[in-house]
Amino acid sequence: MLLVRSDRDSTAIYSRYLHEILRIEGFAAIEEVALEDLPERLARPVDGVILPRMVLPAATADRLAAWVRTGGRLIALHPDAILLRRLGFTPGYHQVVSGTLAFEGGGMLAGLPLEVVQVLVPTLAATAPGDTPVETIATLSPSDDPFSPRPAIWHATIGSGQAVLVAFDLAKAVARLRQGNPDLADMPNEIYDHIHRPSDLFRGQIPPQQAAIPQADVLTAVFGRIVEDLIPQPRLWYFPAPDQRGVFVQTSDDDWSTIEQFEVMTGVLRDYDAHCTFYVVERSQLTTDHLDRWEADGHTFSVHPANRADVNGLPPFEESQRLWVPEMVRENVARHREQYGRPVNTIRNHAIRWVGYVELARLFAELGIRGEANYFTMGPIPAGFMTGSGRLGRFVDTTGEMIDVYQIASHWTEEILVSDAHGFSERWLYSKGRAVTNGIITAAATRFHTPIVVNSHPVSFATYSRPLIESNWQTARGLGIPIVSADEWTAFTDIRNGVTIGPDGSGWALRAGMAVPQASLLLPEGTSAPAGARLTSQTIWGRTYSVATWTDLPAGRTAAIPMAAGQAVAA
Repeated sequence: MLLVRSDRDSTAIYSRYLHEILRIEGFAAIEEVALEDLPERLARPVDGVILPRMVLPAATADRLAAWVRTGGRLIALHPDAILLRRLGFTPGYHQVVSGTLAFEGGGMLAGLPLEVVQVLVPTLAATAPGDTPVETIATLSPSDDPFSPRPAIWHATIGSGQAVLVAFDLAKAVARLRQGNPDLADMPNEIYDHIHRPSDLFRGQIPPQQAAIPQADVLTAVFGRIVEDLIPQPRLWYFPAPDQRGVFVQTSDDDWSTIEQFEVMTGVLRDYDAHCTFYVVERSQLTTDHLDRWEADGHTFSVHPANRADVNGLPPFEESQRLWVPEMVRENVARHREQYGRPVNTIRNHAIRWVGYVELARLFAELGIRGEANYFTMGPIPAGFMTGSGRLGRFVDTTGEMIDVYQIASHWTEEILVSDAHGFSERWLYSKGRAVTNGIITAAATRFHTPIVVNSHPVSFATYSRPLIESNWQTARGLGIPIVSADEWTAFTDIRNGVTIGPDGSGWALRAGMAVPQASLLLPEGTSAPAGARLTSQTIWGRTYSVATWTDLPAGRTAAIPMAAGQAVAA
């Protein structure tokens, strides 16, 4: 499928982020084409076009509309008014600044977890043609007029082709849900302690009733289903195993815990065959011998950057975080690599200090770090999906620049829920903490198929929080969900994103960019069993798929995915 981009159009800056969303949803057969080259490219076989928000020249809109009418498949986000007219729609002139999106059940979206989600970017108005078969598959209720829903996603048959028109910039909407409001950068929540954290970017964004819903993941899953139906192609499953429906990612902040406290936590982790990434502070009690021993159990160790005041127990710095947090990160990363001889694959700052909107993410990418875990869910939402997501995705700046580091959003940490001493704590009873968090884990696995990321400090686990965290592990295991480390899950995401798929004669060819321990591919109808893969039947969100699973696929290896006789793949 073609993904159009326009590097000179300021309205199209999130087009590259749309590529990231497609990869999150498992689509690896993506060909990017510049807008100016689109008319020429449409002269050759194309299975479908995805058009991000952008301004279209009239001649290009004419060519694209003609291509749809002769059998083309188009998905257009916040379509240009000229294109709307060419497709028979009448543009309106009443933009909605924000609202809530409700999906129609059945049809194309049948089986998906169709929760109402927020749309925090402008939505256009349009009227569908009366002489064209059009199905409204989602409506938007404006924030300032919630009882007046209006069409927001249309599925139209136009001539012998089809088009799905989304009335808002879905890529920008997902970025806003996942990364918060850039206007709140460097504005700490003074109710707490004057520390700027990623959670400050979400102030006023999430209604309490939405906290348990991974809104961004619902939105991208809907987009994935639209692509799957309109432009059928092989699609990578979210998880390595074909029957896996979730993953529990465990992290732990050292915070100067004792060796005995580490022993308690690692011992219980061993009972659950669970792995954890521990973020280690300066002057930790851990030695390389400890790391060697616990790495043999599958755990990983990275850095937990802290400043000199933290390490030495001094009063907090009075300087702005912008002036010293970046250097704190650089110094701690270098020290950890030298002291322990280990890479820094993922990272979390002590006190989850943050800088700006994506400035710190850009620094992590510069340092070669693959994932950052500073996005903690915390007050006023103590547990749930602050970022609307459990899936790993790279950051995007407001300029549209992609930043090559994954956001690892953490969905709760014990000191926010059940601590009696922590100033931020909700001081929940353990019964409430278990009920709320285990409910989120269960829904994540059985309804949303989204990862859950949890943090627990060794000092906390060993002294008060084990009843909560171990209950979470029991729930995960009861659901058949593996408990893995943040480093493991980040490595799998890199491997998955390194897989490419392209047309190959009458079928497809899958190529492994890195060595693949295990990957599963949902096959479109009409695909034959690929050689070297194990084929199973899986029902996911109400649909039954043939799923091809490869194990131990070497880097650079190509696997053929043949189509049935009489079918072909567009080049």
